[in-house]
Amino acid sequence: MSELETALAERDEAIGASITKLEEKNSSLIDRVINLEQRGEEGPFIHTKGAPVYNLSKVMLALSDPRNHTLDGFEAEMDQELSQKSGISRPGAIQIPLNVKEVQYGPNSPDLGGHELVETTLHRDLIDVLREESLILGLDPTVITAVGDLDIPKKSAGSTAYWFGADGDDTITESTPIFTALQQRPKFCAGLTKVSYKMMLQTGGGIDNILRRDLMATIAEAVDLAALQGSGSSSQPTGVLNTSGILTDTWTDSPSTLTWDDVLEMERLMITNKSLKGNLVALTDAATFKSSKQTVKVSGDSLFLTDPNGLMNGYPLKPTTFMPANTILFGNWHELIVTTWGSISLEVDKSTNFSSGSTVFRAILPIDFGVRHPESFVKSTVS
Repeated sequence: MSELETALAERDEAIGASITKLEEKNSSLIDRVINLEQRGEEGPFIHTKGAPVYNLSKVMLALSDPRNHTLDGFEAEMDQELSQKSGISRPGAIQIPLNVKEVQYGPNSPDLGGHELVETTLHRDLIDVLREESLILGLDPTVITAVGDLDIPKKSAGSTAYWFGADGDDTITESTPIFTALQQRPKFCAGLTKVSYKMMLQTGGGIDNILRRDLMATIAEAVDLAALQGSGSSSQPTGVLNTSGILTDTWTDSPSTLTWDDVLEMERLMITNKSLKGNLVALTDAATFKSSKQTVKVSGDSLFLTDPNGLMNGYPLKPTTFMPANTILFGNWHELIVTTWGSISLEVDKSTNFSSGSTVFRAILPIDFGVRHPESFVKSTVS
């Protein structure tokens, strides 16, 4: 009887150990499923150390010579995820992540928050391919990913509070908020480049950098310029400088040069309009940036408008070639909305240059800009 009890005890112990292993395995699987679900919710625009690095030359080879080069691995997975997320899937096109220079993903990814229409959270990696080339998209604008045309609800006027006697005879004056919508519609920024077959076969890191810079830098520059100076016509988005309702200040010193009073006036205007908050940065052209580091605050003073740390009145001042001459744009860059529809679509035309073995690649990025509160920006310029 004791032998039977011992055998039963050993069996129960073995069963318990098996159950424990199954529970551990099940827990691991659950964790993996949760991570996959999180990755699915957050999208593929993720930057995590230790994950694969996106190889653009591999994608170009798969497009130009699909018989000998099949798109697989990390790049194929990204194309599939991006196509599912954006709802865009075109024969002969491959979806490229917008942070193509170093696209990486993993379970510990930051929250995108890109699908909410109102108060969308910021995401610093969404358009990271342009981060090195672009100043605007490194200023933490609000980034939204959309599928169709997007109308963002906006309260243009709020209700008003009143004092009343509360004695039965006095009444509260009625006031109703006014709602409008900030429209976002896709504008298409594109780049076209021709690559030789020999170059695509040389898939080393140097070649991949060349391909990235050649194709992406063009789009990066166009995005920067449009975010600041886009006209809103001729298929362009409307840039911040051309947005109706932004605050303005004119340099009054003769002969219309920037003074310390103008610097303080930009801050005063934003305080008056309750908008001096958030990611406050000033942008300017190269000549004004240079002048601000040479112009003293007060005659006879040794302190300049821009200090050695690149701060003007305590706020960063950054030069860019995409600002008009003699102009400073100061504001809260969280208020700039950048809306994208999917990712960069890379397509190929092999027939035009068939005899030379070269391949023409076309990259198209659907994008638009908007400003939630125009009074969050001040344009300070000459008269």
